[in-house]
Amino acid sequence: GITYPPQVMRWNGSRWISVDTGLELDGLRVLHGTGPDDIWIGAERGRVHHWNGSDWQTLRTQCRNEIEDIVSTGPDALWAAGTGGELLRYDGREWSFLQEGYRGSLVTGLWVEPSETLWGIDVGSHNRWDGVRWVNQSNGPRLGFFTAWATGPDELWVAGHYGRVYRWDGQRLEEFRPDTPERLNAMWGSDSNNL
Repeated sequence: GITYPPQVMRWNGSRWISVDTGLELDGLRVLHGTGPDDIWIGAERGRVHHWNGSDWQTLRTQCRNEIEDIVSTGPDALWAAGTGGELLRYDGREWSFLQEGYRGSLVTGLWVEPSETLWGIDVGSHNRWDGVRWVNQSNGPRLGFFTAWATGPDELWVAGHYGRVYRWDGQRLEEFRPDTPERLNAMWGSDSNNL
């Protein structure tokens, strides 16, 4: 986890402990990992840090702004969204842009499945990367989406302002109302019935 003031925390099974990363901690924003030897942190000025199980490595992206979100399926497959509208993919060696066809505003959330179905969400739309370009799946309510979770190309959950949660079934958005009026910044699930 990342706290404010900035520090990296790890759950050891019974409590949270601070992790000495040796990194410049100012500006850490988002964290994603696939296991104890594959942790990614996105930060200000386009910095991305990777933990490989023994060392932290800092990677420079082509993004000059903050990293808004990152998702990964392993050490050679990372996607990042910058606050300047940048959409990037890292293949273990180099970064490439994934801008082709993205229709929407600033990307506020990403989600990727092990099959590498990649979703990008923004203020009121959700887009799926088809391997070549972004395909706009719908123009939903313009309420501000901040987080996404998916099981594949035909099931995407998005959430954001006013406690609103929507499920995309491949054809349409259906609204689900949790018992909160608060902004939802993050979500995760293990299956469609356990978010």
